[in-house]
Amino acid sequence: MCQTSVFAAIRLDAKQSVLCLVNLSGETIAIDAELPAAFPAPRSGKVWDAVSGVSADLVGNRLRWSLASYETAFLTGSPAALPKNALPAVSSAQPLPASPSATFSHRQGDLLLELDLPGWESGDQPAAPRRTFTSQQGTVIIEERTEGIAVTADLVATRENPGLTLTVRGAQRWSVSGRTAFLDDLVLRRHYPFPAESGYSWQRGQEWGHLPWGGLYQGVSPGGRFWQTLVEPLHPERPALSFADAQGRGFAICGLRTDAMNVVLTDATDEVPEPERLELRILGIDPDLALSVQRFGRGQPWQLAGLKPVESRPLHAEFLLRTTESQQELAALLAAPRLPLEPSGADLVVDAPKVSDMGGRQFLPEPGSFTWNGLAPVDGRFEIELELRLSEASATDTDLADAYEIALDGQVLPVTWGQKDVWHTGNAFFAKARIGPVDLGGERHQLRLRTLRPWCAFRPEFQLIPSGNGQPPSSTPPISGAGAGRR
Repeated sequence: MCQTSVFAAIRLDAKQSVLCLVNLSGETIAIDAELPAAFPAPRSGKVWDAVSGVSADLVGNRLRWSLASYETAFLTGSPAALPKNALPAVSSAQPLPASPSATFSHRQGDLLLELDLPGWESGDQPAAPRRTFTSQQGTVIIEERTEGIAVTADLVATRENPGLTLTVRGAQRWSVSGRTAFLDDLVLRRHYPFPAESGYSWQRGQEWGHLPWGGLYQGVSPGGRFWQTLVEPLHPERPALSFADAQGRGFAICGLRTDAMNVVLTDATDEVPEPERLELRILGIDPDLALSVQRFGRGQPWQLAGLKPVESRPLHAEFLLRTTESQQELAALLAAPRLPLEPSGADLVVDAPKVSDMGGRQFLPEPGSFTWNGLAPVDGRFEIELELRLSEASATDTDLADAYEIALDGQVLPVTWGQKDVWHTGNAFFAKARIGPVDLGGERHQLRLRTLRPWCAFRPEFQLIPSGNGQPPSSTPPISGAGAGRR
């Protein structure tokens, strides 16, 4: 109908048809277009949005309408409104006493927020406006300010102590100011413990349904997670979360700046479900993530044999805890124009007339190129091993040996062929090929694979082979999954 970023559909009905518009971009779009024939201009000369109640005059058969980023409009020819569904009953937890072991606790209405640092010590008085807590891991400073309570942490995260955990009890609603969306939902318990007499308990690593092994997680299904920065980063200018009780009173965690591997909001029902609570985990190391995700980040094609879990890495986090009296105050603290989606990993650009997939391999009937931008840096020197189609004739022929050009960061590198016939189908015979050794440290990289003849093919993953006696790295570069790093 109009903009390529707007999805449009018409629901035909004898009483009242509806023109549905959805902005699929992170930008505000002004629509100025002729109404489609299936949705003629109403006699009233106006359209109404059943979602917002806003109306607009038509200019003849022409619609002029503005859609904010990711906004939806249901346009009708007469005033209409979507039914208001009643909120389900939510049991608000009774106000709980603060845990005696909690390092810091704060209450607002029915909400109780706690930060526990077991084994950390402070030489300051408990009532002091600024308290510094130290341990072998690092330092956490909690300071009362006019605008709220500031928390700054600098520590070394380990697999045993992966970061900071804020526990929230008594919340009826949670919200997150994400990069592309404002996330908001009721706190409804999704899982309950099985009766003791059943002899059954949920095992996170059990083969029950689909476990995303080889994907985002490492042999577990963390079903308690509501949100995580690895999937939806925090908004870079308004990185914040909020929690509210049944009366709308609550906490806002504002200005959350961190270089965490991941920030997770969970109800922990897949781990230790009692007592009922939410946990905001600022994780220097997220041990649930697949090793390749821990090491390289999400959406990277690198493969590295012998990759070890991340054992330790520095973690910085800072935020301001603010209390509010209404849901409107909380919403204002998280309000921001949403931004376009960014690639979650390496950004692939394909320049080819046609590409066919067969057996996990990409076939190019005509010459073309695949370019991966934003490849994660890896400390050390490596050969990069690919799987390419070497022959159209047989498992031993090499008629396509000169049909590939591979460039790293703009530099074309010679291709060395290795083991033949590692996979074949019909007359397509594949072999191992390597470039390098090359230094993959420093900044992010670009890899371009260009085919020079028809019907070349390749497998879209790259094995890193340490050069010489190099060992696969066991530590990780600073992955900023939080989407809002230190300033």
